Amino acid sequence: WPLATAKKGAILPADARVGDFWRVEWAKGRWAFVADADVKPAKGPAPRAGAIAETWQREPPHVALTPDPAKGAPVVEGDSIRLTGNATVAPSADGSAKLRDVFVFVNDQKVFFRVVPQSASAQKLDFQADLPLKTGNNVVTVFAREDEDLQTRRSVVVYRRPPAEMAQDAARAKAAAQ
Repeated sequence: WPLATAKKGAILPADARVGDFWRVEWAKGRWAFVADADVKPAKGPAPRAGAIAETWQREPPHVALTPDPAKGAPVVEGDSIRLTGNATVAPSADGSAKLRDVFVFVNDQKVFFRVVPQSASAQKLDFQADLPLKTGNNVVTVFAREDEDLQTRRSVVVYRRPPAEMAQDAARAKAAAQ
């Protein structure tokens, strides 16, 4: 698996040769091996120069949600909330990155599951679900999987107000209006 890519003409310091490979420093303190057939020697000491970029081997899926967990916990009065979102996987160098499925738990109960058909090479899946809520705090967790080893989890806490609290607020609002 590649760790970095170097454009033609880049210069990397090498400190050892093992068989048909050179050990090169592609970033300060970051070492890798490059095939002898892919490089040619440079004259003199070799400071790093040229375009060298780290290559991610695999990146977990990204999940975007509405309501956005970064904006705090939503408070609702009804017995459900509509969750919308999307899950995406970044394109991989070898084209193998595909989204596998998305599923949602409310507290400890799975309430939504969608599989990307194997015939599709989907890198994005939009989803929407009406989620049941109990009174009080509910932890909503969304999972997006590329495979068994690579997944992302995003959570949002949703507070469902109890009926007594809603009745008290209504009584307060009525008294304030009089």
